[in-house]
Amino acid sequence: MKSKINIYTILLIVMLAFSGCDTKIETKDEISLAGKIFEYDYGTAGYRVEYKSDDVLHWKAIKGEETGRESDEAYKMQKLGENVYFVSWVEADGLGASIVLNLKENKVNAFLKIDREIIPLSGTVTIIK
Repeated sequence: MKSKINIYTILLIVMLAFSGCDTKIETKDEISLAGKIFEYDYGTAGYRVEYKSDDVLHWKAIKGEETGRESDEAYKMQKLGENVYFVSWVEADGLGASIVLNLKENKVNAFLKIDREIIPLSGTVTIIK
């Protein structure tokens, strides 16, 4: 005897399969840094970074050899965890910056790529706005 599976049986199976899953979907608003301003202090260098939108930031060197230098950059960001973000951009001169911004622990870790050299930096982050 052939058994018939109707649409209700299929829906019941799907609902049971996903009932234990965390199906929360984060919206873009939940992971946005837009409108926020931070200061990154790496000891010998410091930067003020304003996230102007979801894809443009403005950085300004406020301490160290580059003091006074500033630029707008297109960036990409991923949320790694609660209040932890991975942010990356490439500047006009080719310098690549990749940072992990940990707002839970007020830490910032960065890798700067200059030509074929990678420079690791670690420091603190202060939330300005």
